[in-house]
Amino acid sequence: MLKKQTLRFLVLILALLPLLGALAQGASAATSRVAVVKELKGSVKVKKAGGSKEFTAFAKMSLNEGDILIVGEGGSAVLQFANGTSEDDQMGVSSNTTLTFSKLSDRNGTTTKVSMLKGSVWSSVKSIKNKDDQFTLETPTAIMGVRGTNLFVGVDPLTGESKFFIASGVGQVTPKAANGQDPRNSYFIYPSQQLSLDDSQSGDLQGNIIPVDLDSLIRNVSPKIIEEIIKSKAAIDKENEDFINKQKQLLENGGQAETNTTLDIKTLSDLERISRNLDNLISNLVKKAIDNNIVNKDAIKKIVDEANLNLAKKINLDNVQPLELTDKEKAKQAEILKKLKEKEDQLKKQKELEDAKRKQEELLKKLEEQKKKTQDANKAAEELKKKKAKEEYEKQLAEVERKKFEEENKKREEELKQQQQTASPSPGTGSGGGGIVTPPVTLPDGITGLSITNGSQSLSLKRSNSFYKQYSVNAGANASSINVQFSFGSDVTKVELMTLNSEETMPTVTTWSTSGEIKSISIPNEGYNVFSIKVSKANPLQSEFENCSILYVLRGVSEPVWPNANAAFTLYPEGEDEQSISLDQNFAAVVPAEIGTIYLVPGFTENETSILPSRILVNGVELNNMYGFFIELNFGVNQVIYETEDMSGYYTHAYSFTITRAAKPTGVLSWTINGQENSIQPVSGYYGSHDARFSASIANTETNLTTLKIELVEGIRNAYLQVNYEQENVDLEGGINSISLPVENNAYNKFVLVIGESSFELMIKVGEPEYAFLYAGGIEASIYRDYAEYYQAIYAEDSSFFVGLPTGTEDVEFNLHNFLGNLDATTNDIRFIWHNAEIKRPWYSEGSNYYYIQGLENGVNSVTIIYDPFHNGTGKTFRLWIYVGEIPNSLALSSISGTLGESSVLHEVSDYRNVEDFTFTGTLQQSGQVTLNLVLNDSSSNLDLSLYDENDDSLTVVKTSQGHYQVKWKVTSFVWAQIFSFVVVDNQGRRIKYEVVFPGNPA
Repeated sequence: MLKKQTLRFLVLILALLPLLGALAQGASAATSRVAVVKELKGSVKVKKAGGSKEFTAFAKMSLNEGDILIVGEGGSAVLQFANGTSEDDQMGVSSNTTLTFSKLSDRNGTTTKVSMLKGSVWSSVKSIKNKDDQFTLETPTAIMGVRGTNLFVGVDPLTGESKFFIASGVGQVTPKAANGQDPRNSYFIYPSQQLSLDDSQSGDLQGNIIPVDLDSLIRNVSPKIIEEIIKSKAAIDKENEDFINKQKQLLENGGQAETNTTLDIKTLSDLERISRNLDNLISNLVKKAIDNNIVNKDAIKKIVDEANLNLAKKINLDNVQPLELTDKEKAKQAEILKKLKEKEDQLKKQKELEDAKRKQEELLKKLEEQKKKTQDANKAAEELKKKKAKEEYEKQLAEVERKKFEEENKKREEELKQQQQTASPSPGTGSGGGGIVTPPVTLPDGITGLSITNGSQSLSLKRSNSFYKQYSVNAGANASSINVQFSFGSDVTKVELMTLNSEETMPTVTTWSTSGEIKSISIPNEGYNVFSIKVSKANPLQSEFENCSILYVLRGVSEPVWPNANAAFTLYPEGEDEQSISLDQNFAAVVPAEIGTIYLVPGFTENETSILPSRILVNGVELNNMYGFFIELNFGVNQVIYETEDMSGYYTHAYSFTITRAAKPTGVLSWTINGQENSIQPVSGYYGSHDARFSASIANTETNLTTLKIELVEGIRNAYLQVNYEQENVDLEGGINSISLPVENNAYNKFVLVIGESSFELMIKVGEPEYAFLYAGGIEASIYRDYAEYYQAIYAEDSSFFVGLPTGTEDVEFNLHNFLGNLDATTNDIRFIWHNAEIKRPWYSEGSNYYYIQGLENGVNSVTIIYDPFHNGTGKTFRLWIYVGEIPNSLALSSISGTLGESSVLHEVSDYRNVEDFTFTGTLQQSGQVTLNLVLNDSSSNLDLSLYDENDDSLTVVKTSQGHYQVKWKVTSFVWAQIFSFVVVDNQGRRIKYEVVFPGNPA
């Protein structure tokens, strides 16, 4: 009895231990510093101090000294620091960020030390009240200490570079050295400045402090960071106002502004410029975030409107004044950004090489695994075959004969063992879905004719599909020589045929100096006889290795036994640790909708030669992929032809098989929009952040609602629909679910269906999408000379844009964006065509729309831009004209004049070809009818008169003669700005838009 009571007591104590620990921790927390999870979204994990297990974070969870916070892809968190019940500092944590709370203490001053391995954070620091208080953020390359500051710190995921940006207050950055940091090498950063550094930089880094570059700053931040910055603006404005007033007082008292600042404040005029920049800083940052699709414009505008209610200096996204930089600051910024871009390009190439190497290693590993499986299977089949043959033979023997056979067989096995011989794999079981392929023959460069005969028999010459300069003929089993005739033009001096067989100690070279000669060539070996063909030309620069080709002459070589398709190669869905896809007896397979890509791993022939492809055709298009044999699947039936050949390219074989990709997500029995059958269709050619995309088109609705009816299999789990950009979820269950979806008219509307680990986009086009944001400055060009320069493309009507760039511009980067309903169009929705080839986005524009083109020429260049989220040709096509150096002759004006009554109202134009200025200005002193006379430089060009209403009495545009136009424009007010636009179109369809602007005269 006593033992039972003791046991119960121990069990009770053990059960209460976690509670006692929690109470103890709670008591301790009241007197120590903590970080509390105020908000969180997506994947946020916590690893407690000293532990190895990760826990899912939750709102109001306390983080203590030594804890580690891990924010995953697409996640974010907001942390509130506190001493007991007194809250102070706040930190917004971006996705893909790992933080360690190195020290949290309220003894002898408030101390907050946070280490960031990767990612980015925004911090608003309020805990610094005296000299004993500390707030530091540590990255792999530096440590930043702050004094009452709003700041951003990030670690670039590609370069590993640390970036520090101060919005208000002062930051002190100390680079790390091999033996720790040296305070004597600290650098102060002031409002609107940034400092980037990596572990390879040394010496004086003062020159690395530059005005903030907002494009690179926001590249890897989450929308939550932008929200937190907006919410911090009141504190930022207050701190910056104090800073400006302090510097102003120093200047007015005859002194200088703080001497250790890199803001270069020498005069009150300098200070006023800095003050304007600080006032406009957050507005510029938010605008950049919108332009780069970091945030949704409508969502962020709500947050801005809420913040503006309590702001004296409001955020005005409709009139954002750019930051004013001096020429010195621009040059310095451009220099640093150029170095950064060079490093990024270098690391990008290195990463591509590493990825290629890794994928090749993975492919080789698969090949080795497949080879071993094939060898094991063949060996097992051979052993089984031998065993069965032995058993059958034994049955036919008498007892004495059987014993004699056993003895001889045992002796034979011992001999084989001693000789370390192994049995050859058994032959394959047939070609299976194959056929012979005869590729067309293209002769080596310089050769006009090549004839090879075996006596009187002409031999068929074949060219390898795998190797462009490899040829082969089959001389037969008994041939010992062949006759070769080369024909060539006058630019060729000679042709040499050299033996390459390893059996020969010295190669034999046969030379043709005259076109049409016939020479006898020995083929001494059975098997493959290898020769090189070298063509020498009169120009020695054209006689290098690239004019060498390989010729295989087969003697007694039979066609390989090609295995069937399931043995010739193995199919895998894209992803790690996936099961292979088996073809059925009809060489076909079916895969679910979420599998958009598969890759092929070649097998082996009977002599263990890898069946590498010479060509792969997918739905009639040849596959070209340097990283392996990856196949992107359309929905429905995909026809794949896998061609292979022997080492010479003489014997070829083709496997044909089909892969059918399901047209609905796994678990979906049916789904419709507004009850219309087949209203939802899969989108082929989409390879974005989700597993698949599906589309539907409906007419505009009066209620801005549409109904999705979706039937799911019974027992389905973890199924839901994200119905808007705020990712509000509607849970789904087995059976029929009916959901009312909010949609915007004349727009694309995106929703995300999640089933288990897979996610699918449902894109609903309502009416005909409008591209208002694109027309209103949605295409920006940037070039890098001494510093970054930005140029806005102008909409010239009729689905055309144009942009003018300075003389000599060869490279340009375009940033495109447009909001189509709740769809922020990205590279998954846009095709960018340059020189008849599609330009792919660079590595750093994941989810954005950066396109980099090279090779611009002075004059006219053009790009085709296709917005097509459905990937079916139903989208919108635009033409972008790029005018480099000057306005083309055919689009320029010869003259323009304007009068109101007897007075001239237009300013004199000095240059009608200025590619960076398309505006003619003037001055009005009164209202009335303005007459404009326009003369085009090229009389074959025209004004686009379709832009004007013939019934508009206030504006008439008339063509008076070829290339001459007169405009009658009734101006009812000269107080406010008046603008008249006109578009010139030449006979090649190129367009340009000009404006006549009277700024207004309120005085």
